[in-house]
Amino acid sequence: ATQKFTIAPIIQGFNSLIQAPYLSGKTTSLLIAVLQRTNLNISKTQALILAPTREQAKHLHQVLKSMTAPTQGNIRTHLCAGGIGGSSALDDIKAARSGPHIVVGTLGRMCDVFASGRGGYNKADVSRVEMVAFDDFGDVVAFPDFSDRVPALIRAMPRGVQLVVTSSTMTPAVLDFTNKFMGSSHVKRIHVPHIDPSNTKIVHSVIRVQEPRHKHMDLIRLLMSCKAKSFDQAIVFTNTSRELEWLADMISSSTNGVWQAATFHRESGPGQRSQVVQNFNSGKVKVLVTSDLLGRGLSDMRQVSLVVHYNVPVAPEDYMRRSTRCTVRCEVDGGAKRCGKGMVVSLVTEEEREMMSIIEMAAGVGIDE
Repeated sequence: ATQKFTIAPIIQGFNSLIQAPYLSGKTTSLLIAVLQRTNLNISKTQALILAPTREQAKHLHQVLKSMTAPTQGNIRTHLCAGGIGGSSALDDIKAARSGPHIVVGTLGRMCDVFASGRGGYNKADVSRVEMVAFDDFGDVVAFPDFSDRVPALIRAMPRGVQLVVTSSTMTPAVLDFTNKFMGSSHVKRIHVPHIDPSNTKIVHSVIRVQEPRHKHMDLIRLLMSCKAKSFDQAIVFTNTSRELEWLADMISSSTNGVWQAATFHRESGPGQRSQVVQNFNSGKVKVLVTSDLLGRGLSDMRQVSLVVHYNVPVAPEDYMRRSTRCTVRCEVDGGAKRCGKGMVVSLVTEEEREMMSIIEMAAGVGIDE
């Protein structure tokens, strides 16, 4: 459905503002449109695609490379994301000067390469850039340097460059940006219809927390109960990063290591986050305690059969974004594969009950008690 609504306006060259539900395929649609617009006869960069985080940029670039594989290298791409283990800004500038058709990256590094230059090196050539696309732009505007970096990048582009914005939500910041840089004419505003997210293989439920200061014990009881039912890994979401470390330590110690926990948040840095992803995917870590960074598109992380909302999300979109991390649970018994339903559980205090009711109505899921 997303491709039906979005690809044609982008290919036709319209500035496009695309609102589509999380995991609706809007990123894939964007990449298809970018590839269709790529001119192989021009050996210069023609499109820039920006993602909110290094992890998202890396995954997006991997998807793009898989889509260009049939061209046998005729469509050249480059990743500008930096971070531990990544390329330096100078390396990225040199790579960009070789003229990759499509460059994927994060806002800061793309500015270094295409807007300002770095270390005595002039910025890379942008003379043939025809499109700048911001994927999951609602997350980009949350960064503190957004108001300086984005205008600087756009001003460095050729006059009339096509702007494409995708977002699962249309916040005032997103709309302010589009009004300022896209204008009101020649803008296609595309709203992809919301698809009912309910999944009969996933059970949504709540646990009423009687005493908020003992909520962590309700979490421990839930985890131990689920362990007895063959749930092997879980993701626990909180609304802030302030209590992540404490909560992870408490889970590990209170379960005697049965549920070995680790944290995943922006402040830990890309190198540490990559290690956490590796440990979780290998099964070394059983519980991942995280904030909304993981709910916003980190596709390298495996899905699990148990997702816990330690705090009720502040918006229905956040609830669905987090809950998409849940999948059915399967085990092999006597050579036969048996699958049971996955669980999404919310720990709800009295103060959070109203928000939980709003989420249930807006998200369109049945939530059991």
